[in-house]
Amino acid sequence: MSHRHGSKEQAVTNEVLELGMHLNSLVPSTLLVLSSLGLGACVLVEPADDVNDEETLRLACDADVSVQLQAEAEILVESFRTSLSEMIGCGRLTSDLAGGVQDGIITAIIENRGDATPAAWTYEGDGVFTTQGGQADIRTQFYLGADFEFGDEGDPVEHNVFRVDSYLVGARVAVPNPLSFEAELRYDELGPLAEMLGYGAEPPNPIIVDLNALSTIGNRLAALHFESDISVVEAAGDETIRYDLHTERMRSNALLSGAPLRYRLDSLVARTNDTEIEVTDWAAEFFSSGNVEGSTSFEVIVDVEWTCDGTIDFPDLPRPSGD
Repeated sequence: MSHRHGSKEQAVTNEVLELGMHLNSLVPSTLLVLSSLGLGACVLVEPADDVNDEETLRLACDADVSVQLQAEAEILVESFRTSLSEMIGCGRLTSDLAGGVQDGIITAIIENRGDATPAAWTYEGDGVFTTQGGQADIRTQFYLGADFEFGDEGDPVEHNVFRVDSYLVGARVAVPNPLSFEAELRYDELGPLAEMLGYGAEPPNPIIVDLNALSTIGNRLAALHFESDISVVEAAGDETIRYDLHTERMRSNALLSGAPLRYRLDSLVARTNDTEIEVTDWAAEFFSSGNVEGSTSFEVIVDVEWTCDGTIDFPDLPRPSGD
């Protein structure tokens, strides 16, 4: 009898260990690193010593512009280049949010937590999440990734996708037979987003799941679309840099699988009393690895009379804190 009892306890232990290992595999390693760093804002540090600014920033001014005015133009452009590093930090925060959709709800149910919202993000209502810090504010909205009885693909999600009770009220996991490697997902009542779990508008109670089913639920939730608006404001003395970025709508799991987060530049004010930057070309893509590809070309209007033509290569932007 004691031998059989020990075998059952070992089976329970193995089940829990396998479930924990599976859950760990659902979270991209890059996001775990970011979580450990505690990145809660788009915060910068100085460029590394081995970065060659002449290679990452190209600026050519009219021949007759004064040395002083050209120096002012170079200072403004360098401030603009440093500010653009916000795309790295904000992209990482967005990746954190997207990754939380894939694994957060199942993990929260198993750990008996009601809320899986990633750190640094705040739910504002109507499906909108925000975060801020440093010089950047981010606003992210989720959208349905498929047709459901409660809404069509592309409709805004009007509930908190990180709340367990948005899917199942009173959800909990039970393992009545550890040797079966199956679990029962029990609940008290349905939430407004229950259909997104993949078991229909009225799923059974309990829902019988195994490890593969848990992964499948996470993948279904990660099919949600999202888009973000980012505002960056920096001001010092007579220098002002302010710009708005918009990320093209994409699926959460696409970003986690390596697809780029594309930044669109919607507006820009970058100027001093004597100089102003006007962007002529822009292409920027963030990858969950933490890299930004692309570049921007621009003109610097110097004291109304002269111009400088410049280019900034995004792969060589200053790195955020923690890199």
